[in-house]
Amino acid sequence: MTRREAARHEDIPPLRVGFVPGIEPDVFARRWRTDPARQELVLISLGERSPEEALGNGAVDMVFARLPWGDVARGDAPALPLEDVHAVPLWEERPVAVVAKDNSLSLFDELAESDLEGEHEFCLADCGGAKGAVATVAAGNGFAVMPMSLARLHSRKDVTHRPLTEREGTRIALVWPKEADDEIRQEFQGVVRGRTARSSRR
Repeated sequence: MTRREAARHEDIPPLRVGFVPGIEPDVFARRWRTDPARQELVLISLGERSPEEALGNGAVDMVFARLPWGDVARGDAPALPLEDVHAVPLWEERPVAVVAKDNSLSLFDELAESDLEGEHEFCLADCGGAKGAVATVAAGNGFAVMPMSLARLHSRKDVTHRPLTEREGTRIALVWPKEADDEIRQEFQGVVRGRTARSSRR
């Protein structure tokens, strides 16, 4: 038994990785678990908890979060400022407008800013999050902008979503504290980025 294999059997705490709604990290967990010598991995759904808070109070060791880092909607400074964390950008999420199915905006295949003129945009923060925003526009008023993954997560029969052609998407990143950086976290981020046992660590 190697040193790492032996260490795993000494009740070492698992690597706890949180993720925000709309993210499906199971594929990364499967990659990680292909090597039985690796530390145990536990995935933690954060639900409505902010990733900044979960990482800052030690509820998770790493987190899949949406950039920008920090609770922009509330204006609060995160427990861990951006300069104190590693944030590895991963992929971009396409933005969509969620509208009621009987809203005229649903007749378009995709939407430009000019198509949205005269329509009220509901802010996710003011609606208590993406789920609340979807419920609000379901009444037939206005639209709400969110990543496509969240629109799909909170889909309902009375709403639909359309891609926005002129708005920037959100970026998903893997984030962890710089002061807690270690071999395990570096290995996990490598696995997430597609590194295999035969890959170079460069």
